[in-house]
This record gives sequence, C-alpha cells and structure tokens, in this order.
Amino acid sequence: MATQRGNGGSAGKERVWREQVEALVDPDELRSLAQPSLSDSIMATAVLWLEVVVLLTAANLLPRLPLGWAIVGGILIVGLMGLRMNAFGVIVHEGSHGFLAKSRKLNDRLCNWAVAFWTINSVEEYRPTHRLHHRYLGQERDPDRTFYLVPARRGALTGLLLQDLLGVTAFRRATNRIAGTSQESGAPASLLARPQLLIGKAVTQLVVLGQFLLFQGVLRGVLFYVVFWLLPIICMYPMILRLKTITEHYDPGLRDPANIRWTARTSVAGRIQNHLVGARMEYHFEHHVLPAIPYRGLKRLHGQLGQSGVFDSHGEVLSGGYVHYLARAVTASFGSARRTKATAANAANTANATATTTAATSTAANATAPKNGSTAVSPAAASTAAGESRTPPR
Repeated sequence: MATQRGNGGSAGKERVWREQVEALVDPDELRSLAQPSLSDSIMATAVLWLEVVVLLTAANLLPRLPLGWAIVGGILIVGLMGLRMNAFGVIVHEGSHGFLAKSRKLNDRLCNWAVAFWTINSVEEYRPTHRLHHRYLGQERDPDRTFYLVPARRGALTGLLLQDLLGVTAFRRATNRIAGTSQESGAPASLLARPQLLIGKAVTQLVVLGQFLLFQGVLRGVLFYVVFWLLPIICMYPMILRLKTITEHYDPGLRDPANIRWTARTSVAGRIQNHLVGARMEYHFEHHVLPAIPYRGLKRLHGQLGQSGVFDSHGEVLSGGYVHYLARAVTASFGSARRTKATAANAANTANATATTTAATSTAANATAPKNGSTAVSPAAASTAAGESRTPPR
C-alpha cells in the first residue's frame, strides 16, 4: 500500500495495518500462524536442492549436444539457476527471521549450510541489513531502497538492469559491506572475516567447483563453475531481486525525499510463477505487516484477509503477480513514450501549418499591395502603431 506518512516512520503505517489485522484475526490463530516448522523448512530446501542438482546435471551434459543446442540449453540453465539462487536468497531471508527452526542456533546453522554459504553469503551478514529494511521501509536509510527506487529519467531501469547483468551491482554491494562505507554494512565488517563463515563459504564453493572438475576436467570445469554457478549468483540474481523488489515496493512518490511513503504489495499469481519467481516471498504485504509469521502462516493469513474483504477495499496492496505488474509497467512506459512522440509530432505539424499559413498570407498581402508608390501597412505594424503590445518570439 502506498500512503503518505507523517513523522512516525515506516513503523507507524505498519502499526496501523497490524492493529487492523489483529482486529480481524483471533489472537490464538495469529500465535499458531507464527510457529516455525522445521519439517516445512527441510521440505522446501530439499525441493530446491533437487532442482539445483537437476540443473547442474543438465549443465554437465551440455558438451554431448550439438553446439547450437548446447548454447541454447546453456542460456536456459543460467536463467533457471538465477531463479533458484533467488529462491536460495528467500530461504536466507526466512532464516534471518528465525523461521527455519525454533532454536536460533539450529536455524542459523541450517540456513548457512543449506543455502547461504552456497551463495557466498551468511545469515549473520544478511540479518542486520534486513532489519534496517523493515525499520526504515521507504526511507533513505532503507538499504534496499536503491533496488526499488527507479529514477525518473528515460532508460534508467534499463541502465540499472544492465549493471545487474554485468555484475556491477553485486561488486558494489560487496565492497560496501567490506568497507562499511554505506548502509549496506548493516553487519560489521569484522563479521565478514569470522573463520567459521569463511570456511563454510570456501567449502561449499569447492564442492560445486569439484563436481564440475570431476565431469569436465580442469579448464572446462573452471569455466562451467563461473558460467553456471557464479554468473547466476553475481549477475542473474541481482537483476531478479531488483525486478521483484520493484514489484513489492516501488512508488514514484518516493523520488521526492520529502514525500516518504510506505509501500508493500503481495504478488500472488499461478503456481508456476509463485514457485519460480515468488519462491515463498509472494505474500509480501502480509510479511511487512506481521514480520513474525513465516511463509506457511502468511499463506493462510492471506486467505483469511481475502475472506474478510480487506483486498476488496484495498486492492492497491495486490500487484497481480510479478510478471503482470512488470509487464503493465513496461507497457505504460512504452505508452508514455508513444504519447510523448505523438505530442511532439503534433506540435511539429502545427508549427508547419502555421508557417505555411503565414507564408500564404504574406504572399497575398504583397500581391494586393498598392502600385502608386504608397506603402502598405501590415496588420502587425498597424497594431504596433495603435499601441498594442506584441508577444516576443520564442
């Protein structure tokens, strides 16, 4: 929802929504929805890893295909692996809230060794930064603001997506975290050098590299590791994350720093889109209103709010799905560009018609000018002589 806020900050609007939801849902039901489920976490992670293993196997089989088919298959694998890295990121997000297990120690270990280390990340690094996102949503101090705030200039989004695909975004965020020079450094820089985190990241990356070396040899194995593992993490994942975050939080009013707005949208669509793109993050409005409820509970809460008629009166908190929202935004952008071109063309046609009319009038005036040596007076000169002011040329 996008609404202008006063001095209460992001928490103010969230508090209003939370009170409304708590008035609609029984407190015991809310407590039940907030319970973490280890079995649900293990099942979700297992399904995700099954998909990743299938993609890795497909990548190792590419050399057996004709070159053309291998290139097409490789591009498809990189794209799908990027979507799965996004799903890994969502599990890290769940772990940062303590949703994977009731025990914080078990939650963090499961999060790191099951998903985070494999993406060269850790829940300890992600958690402090994500807390800032919830606390300062829509404000300058929100570390995710650079992802969902698109400048007004033409081609801005295209430029940002190119930065993502070229790895510039990932490099910038990594260096900011290490240097502690921006709000990306929600976690202290010293945390990045913690031995157990470095060892976990190194071990997991060596496992992925090792299986490529085993099946492809040294040179091709290193190449496959870069293309089919690092590229999805460093290039594809930031682009997917940006597009999702825009869908969840974008509001053009945020371009004005004085106009702080709280914006969060749910992006439920079909099963395939929810699984591939949403990846357990699609109930984002509910998540920001009640951040203590894990995905399974948010899904049930969304159903109850729908039955209560909340979305009938507040349809702005629904995006219609990531693909639908982004397609509508692109269409609107193109439509705006076409309208701008049409307006310019109409202005040019009007100017040409005016010039033609002026020339014709001048020719007619010259043709009717007196031939006995007297001087013809133009309408403009007559007006000036009469004391009328003239509009200066533009």
